Amino acid sequence: MNKSFTTTFTITLVLLLGTSIYPQLAMATHSPTVVNGDVFVSIGSGMVQWREAGGTLHATLDTLLGGFTTGCAFDAADNLYVTMFSAGTVFRFDNAGTPLGVFGGPYNTSPESIVFNAVGEYYVGHADGDTDIRHFSAAGALIDQDDVLGDARGSDWIDLAADQSTMFYTSEGFFIKKYDVVGNAQLADFNALALPSASAFALRIIPAGPFAGDVLVAGTAAIYRLDASGTVVATYDKLGEDGWFALNLDPDGASFWSADFGTADVVKFDIATGAELLSFNTGTGPGTVFGLCVNGELTSAQLTPVGGEVIPIDAVALLTLAMYSQPYWFVLLSLPIAIAFVAIKSKNRKIANHCKLE
Repeated sequence: MNKSFTTTFTITLVLLLGTSIYPQLAMATHSPTVVNGDVFVSIGSGMVQWREAGGTLHATLDTLLGGFTTGCAFDAADNLYVTMFSAGTVFRFDNAGTPLGVFGGPYNTSPESIVFNAVGEYYVGHADGDTDIRHFSAAGALIDQDDVLGDARGSDWIDLAADQSTMFYTSEGFFIKKYDVVGNAQLADFNALALPSASAFALRIIPAGPFAGDVLVAGTAAIYRLDASGTVVATYDKLGEDGWFALNLDPDGASFWSADFGTADVVKFDIATGAELLSFNTGTGPGTVFGLCVNGELTSAQLTPVGGEVIPIDAVALLTLAMYSQPYWFVLLSLPIAIAFVAIKSKNRKIANHCKLE
């Protein structure tokens, strides 16, 4: 069976069962684990908001460490890694938001950003202390550290290029800087001309599509897109926002998210047009939002998007949900439909496998 048809049928079944048989189930459509497009916003006080792709608050994750939470990223298993700026460490949650504790190290003062390479190793940028970019194994062991050149501060925000060697980073100044983390050498700045506004923060290299090779950077007063030559070619902004700080790409490859630390607003922009596609406020007040990441986010350093695939809730998941949250008669009504759907999927899998063999 065509995968898109299967997914469509699955979602349709959920909607029919959830709205016609028991309307309350229409509200319970999010997987208990993270799904593609979920947005995670660092809100300070040791916490991170987990929001659905449409902006609805799903859960608030707490490290119990307090202080500023900043950049974050996912590994291939959808574990969430959060840089703890104040606590000086990295904290990990599993794909259901369960806290797994402090991970890896040692780190230095003010770890602010984190990025994974193609083989699951990760790098952490530090705003203060020795300001080095540290390289860790997938297990969290220190591999190397690079003494990069700072600007107004340290190696605040980092992003690794597809060559697995060139690290782009910002240092709260007017320039996007570069360092060769394999050859251990400082490289020329990405932009020869200063950015229009000071204090460059989070950045992302666009890995694919019509703007592949361009770089997005949150520049406080506005967000800028620079082409592969380092020239500013587009500006993104919203009235009343003058503290653009966090930034990450959306899995759709056509949009990105950014957050303003002065207003706690989070906005999704269309890369091509600059149009605002969606926005929400974290409700945490000024001076709290200093990082965000998106499950399934596109990164140049990885061969495939990071994070889980879209997980449709099929009849089995619906039945499981019903068993925990609905009266017995609903379970009995759902059971025949669930069994029939599983049988159809199994049969179609066999047909598909047979076709592949032929």
